Amino acid sequence: MNIYKGISASAGIGISSVYFANTAALYVPKNTILDSEKDSQWEKFETARNEVLETMTKASENTSPEQAAIFQTYCMMLSDPDFISQVKKDFQAKSLNIEHIINEKVNEFAQNLILSGDDYLKARAEDIKDVYNKVLCQMLNQKVLTAKNIPEGSVLVAGYINPSDAMFITQKKLKGIITTEGGKHSHLAILANTYGIPFVYGIDNIDKIIKSNDTVIVDGNSGTIYVNPDEVVLHVFNAQIKDLEEENSHLAKFKGKNATTKDGVKININANIGNVEEGFLAFEDGADGIGLFRSEFLFMEKADMSEESQFAAYKQVLETAKEKTVTIRTLDCGGDKIIKSPDIIQESEKNPLLGWRAIRFTLDNTDLFKTQLRALYRASAFGNLKIMFPLISCHEQVMSVLKLVKEVQNQLAKENIPYNKDVPLGIMIETPAAALIADHLAPTVSFFSIGTNDLTQYTTCVDRENAKVSHLFSEFHPAVIRLIKNTIEAGQNHNIDVSVCGELAGSIEGAILLVGMGVRTLSVSSRKINKIKEVLSRFTLKEIEDVASEIYESLDASSVLSKINLLLNK
Repeated sequence: MNIYKGISASAGIGISSVYFANTAALYVPKNTILDSEKDSQWEKFETARNEVLETMTKASENTSPEQAAIFQTYCMMLSDPDFISQVKKDFQAKSLNIEHIINEKVNEFAQNLILSGDDYLKARAEDIKDVYNKVLCQMLNQKVLTAKNIPEGSVLVAGYINPSDAMFITQKKLKGIITTEGGKHSHLAILANTYGIPFVYGIDNIDKIIKSNDTVIVDGNSGTIYVNPDEVVLHVFNAQIKDLEEENSHLAKFKGKNATTKDGVKININANIGNVEEGFLAFEDGADGIGLFRSEFLFMEKADMSEESQFAAYKQVLETAKEKTVTIRTLDCGGDKIIKSPDIIQESEKNPLLGWRAIRFTLDNTDLFKTQLRALYRASAFGNLKIMFPLISCHEQVMSVLKLVKEVQNQLAKENIPYNKDVPLGIMIETPAAALIADHLAPTVSFFSIGTNDLTQYTTCVDRENAKVSHLFSEFHPAVIRLIKNTIEAGQNHNIDVSVCGELAGSIEGAILLVGMGVRTLSVSSRKINKIKEVLSRFTLKEIEDVASEIYESLDASSVLSKINLLLNK
């Protein structure tokens, strides 16, 4: 038996024999062409692009919502006028074959996303390479990878799997996936999570250490691979699989049901998303709405986000939600979120998380901000929209935002563009300053959403990414809890909704604490929705409130958690 450590992208445990998928690289020639050949070559590109677009569109109409969302994202990439315009400009300027130009522009765009340093953007880089490789394969009559021969119930092993191929692979009822390359935010990871397939990546020289027909255990919980395990190890993991199946069967009973306490008090469980496809997945998992749509991810995916591009994305997620509420956060760039765009000039700073970011940045870039507000208000005619502004720290910022909102509303009215003038406007409470003056801010907005990640970071002065101090980072720190309590009370006194969209809301202990403190809306990762529902169903509201009342005088995070765990282990 050999043991290898990788990175987990999807939890769970799978045991089966290996199917090894050999992947061949796409060969793109580079040839000099005559000006007289350019029209026919461009027509060849458009024909291939439209054929792939048609295939993707038809596929989106005949598959699950999860798969459809990804196909639709690919269709948007294939139809992106900005990217196509850049390809055409380079093609006209050079005397090189169209296939080479496409490949060059795709790699250039993908490299910019990779250099961002953001895992999510790296995954989007692979997406655009994947979808345009489909076009190139069509033009060059080449085949890269097919999933047709993969046996159901096997563990798929490969160096790399294209996201579009992943859509078909996940239908094979695989026991696990192991790759050298991958990412936690890739489409393959999203789909693997959706279908409950354990997925581990980051195993180098995979073709040398794992062979077809080897028996492997894929431990997606720890990111560990066991190759040809002995009987003792097999027995241990088979027992764990049985336990997981029983737990998942139990949690499945809560899918599609309201989250309620044991005595019937309803708690809204919304989802945090970064793109349209995650919205599809969230509603499949039973989300009551979208509590946080991180609009900056749209800007990260594309070099240029015009009003029309933004409008299309916001409209799509609102239509997906139907009557359910979608809360979209305006651009939160800066800090650790670097956006590569000619329209967004970000500066190097000594303390970026304390600097020119989020609402501070957009209020200094009013044209950019008003473009986003126009797109949001136009989309408001197609669903139940709420708009939320990040990193508010003073009353003046709220007033400046409301002034710009009014200007945008007046512009749209003059242009006879339909919009909902009564869109609820809210702010994120994620700085100690905002939490402390929450009673002054509450009369100016329709709702609060507490961002516990930044609130904790700013309150405790701890960078959770710094290994030397990350042990000091805790959202259960008494100071953080007091600021949350102050915010909730301000919201209650002014009759506005207070929700929580940070990581605290997605933990079992955090959900208990927040509900006990008076929060009735939590926004979490969609995969945590049913677990939170299950936990809340075990206890009456009084039991939860009693625990919360006991923690206010706690001296440290560990004593807070110990009091909550007494209830959980009851």
